[in-house]
Amino acid sequence: IAKLSLNLGSLYYNQANYDAAIRSYHNVINNKDHVDVLMLEKAYWYVGNAYFHQDKLTEAETNIEQAYELNGAYRRVAESYLDALSE
Repeated sequence: IAKLSLNLGSLYYNQANYDAAIRSYHNVINNKDHVDVLMLEKAYWYVGNAYFHQDKLTEAETNIEQAYELNGAYRRVAESYLDALSE
């Protein structure tokens, strides 16, 4: 279910349907006890970006920080976004 939610979120995201993408990514985040760290990191990263596209900068920053805290593949890019958001 988490993989499907992540893929569905990406489809919505690429169609600029950010509300639907956020709901799908939250399905992954809400089941974080049952997914691997990379999948969880992707969900936080992409939900943060979806919020960013909606100009919901506080929500974007909160989720991108979560991706950063997981200290994985998205850490460097998350750090650069967080630096830009803090300016």
